[in-house]
Amino acid sequence: MKYQVKQSFRLAVLAIGALALFAALMAGCASKLSGDQNANQKPTVWFVNVPPEGAQSSVNPIINWVGQDGDGQVEYFRYVVIREQEIGEALGKPGGWLATAEPLTETELTTYATTLLGDVVDTMWTYLYVDATAGDPQTSNIIPMSAEISNPVLQYVPQVVFVQAVDEAGLGS
Repeated sequence: MKYQVKQSFRLAVLAIGALALFAALMAGCASKLSGDQNANQKPTVWFVNVPPEGAQSSVNPIINWVGQDGDGQVEYFRYVVIREQEIGEALGKPGGWLATAEPLTETELTTYATTLLGDVVDTMWTYLYVDATAGDPQTSNIIPMSAEISNPVLQYVPQVVFVQAVDEAGLGS
């Protein structure tokens, strides 16, 4: 009988100890993290290994870019090609301006990208979704450019490629 009492006592102490340990662990898990959460930041994207500015070609070029998101993942890249004539007209230049004027400046292109590029119809963009497990970062593509139908080989069509990285929260570069 003494043996049973000692064993029952040991089991009771062990159960009380386990309950106390469980209660302590649960109390630690119940506490919440405190502090300020950083706001989502825009991803960045830049061109690499591209044809030099002003290069003229009769084939569609391979264009490469790099994108990163410091606080998350790039969900997808998208790009669009827009003729320089259309950009100038959207900025208020008179029709046919390109035939008699200088090409657009970097300031004009930046103005277009920050103020009017968001108005480009979604279906004009080409989307490249990034799958981190697939091993293809989607950072290059053969970009189809426009050609002048009447003389596609000899008549150069000035155009601009815009690439955007978009993160998992939907914020674009």
